[in-house]
Amino acid sequence: METTTQFTTIWNDNIAYAFGLYRLITQSLGIWPFTCHKFISKCQVLIVCVLQLTMMISIIGEMHLQCGEVSDKIQNISLCSCAFMTIVKVTIIRAHNPRMHEIMMSAMQDWLCVKTADDNKKMRSCAKLGRSICLFQMIGAYVTAIPIILSGFAGHSAVNTTNSTDSDIKILPLGTVCLFQQMSSSFYTSVYIIQCIQLLITCTGNVGCDCYFFGVTMHLSGQIEKLTDDMERFGKEKEDTDCHEKLVALVKRQNHLLELAENLETTFNIVILVELSALTYEICLIALQMVVNLRMGNSVVIINNIIMLQILYLQLFLYSYAGERLSSGLENLGSAIYSSEWCDSPSKVTKDLIFVMMRCRKSFALTAGKVCVMNLESFTNIIKAVGSYFSVLLAMFD
Repeated sequence: METTTQFTTIWNDNIAYAFGLYRLITQSLGIWPFTCHKFISKCQVLIVCVLQLTMMISIIGEMHLQCGEVSDKIQNISLCSCAFMTIVKVTIIRAHNPRMHEIMMSAMQDWLCVKTADDNKKMRSCAKLGRSICLFQMIGAYVTAIPIILSGFAGHSAVNTTNSTDSDIKILPLGTVCLFQQMSSSFYTSVYIIQCIQLLITCTGNVGCDCYFFGVTMHLSGQIEKLTDDMERFGKEKEDTDCHEKLVALVKRQNHLLELAENLETTFNIVILVELSALTYEICLIALQMVVNLRMGNSVVIINNIIMLQILYLQLFLYSYAGERLSSGLENLGSAIYSSEWCDSPSKVTKDLIFVMMRCRKSFALTAGKVCVMNLESFTNIIKAVGSYFSVLLAMFD
């Protein structure tokens, strides 16, 4: 109750601009840090996981019955992978709620402590980047889901099954026509609505959690850049006491931001590892599906495939860019201290600066399961690897 009251007290227009979208997304999934203690939030997480699990089971059951075309099977595998990713992201972020609460609380305090127009401009710039990416990703995700959701309105379709002759079967968004055969109208409507909800949750949970991570990371990297500027300006005060107190404040701020970055890495490193594996697999499958549809001349599905590929590549790029910006920002702190007016500082402060610079040499890296460092170089290597995997899959398909 105290957490909710404190959150309500500090929420203002600037914070709403920076984190309003992520609040909407995470609250719908039950993982907003300031409401995780509520019973309804726990129920939301349970409902999300159950719906995604049943979605996976129904898709796997349909694939086991060996129904549908090759392109349908590829789409089913991709949807199953996305559902699994949603479960992983929601449960892990929920499990690390204390860390995310600390990060978000610090971020909101940062907005409350803005002193200059220049600082406000820089923070809003980082917030704008996160918001723009979030809107672009979420709109793209829902656009790809709309054709799947509206597929049932096309009426009936003749589907070949291994157990029966061609017959008119009602279409479902997940394509589970063999698993749910001979449905009554009321049962069909219920299943259709549930599958639509499952798809929307998949989009929100899978893409939305990535946007949440990226937005928080952009704010944190913005604070690191602000600290870099403060360190470069260090040394203007000539009095020993003032310089020493300012240095202590800068070091405390550095330690605090490094702790937040490590909390973020601890929370998301497993998510990134699973995401990296799933995205590599999904990109290959969707590219393969696009090749199949090109041969069939299905232009509508091809456009949908292109949008999905763009979303997947951008998801991968977001983690790489976020890791690059965090690690490079923390590395630049040492150079910022050296660029300050340390030579004009008192000898006592100058000696302390040596230890601060040594502290800055401690590297930070956003990793995928402590195995792969996420940066722009890794992104290019992953793209090359995906191209190689796709070539192998295409050769096997031919």
